[in-house]
Amino acid sequence: MRYLEVGSGTGAFFAETIKNKLHTKSNFDIVEFKPKLCKILEDKLKNQSNVNIFCGSILDWKPKKSTM
Repeated sequence: MRYLEVGSGTGAFFAETIKNKLHTKSNFDIVEFKPKLCKILEDKLKNQSNVNIFCGSILDWKPKKSTM
């Protein structure tokens, strides 16, 4: 499964709701526009290998190819 969250902020929704339920074969894409918030997300989620963070506009985001 692939999941997408746009406008994640500091990642409160992900951290509280999804992180512990995310299957190891699932991918979670996060798109955040504000660089300061991207840095917080990157620091918070650096050990989550199945999470991809894109810092920029959703209009510029291109999903990584799935290997599933």
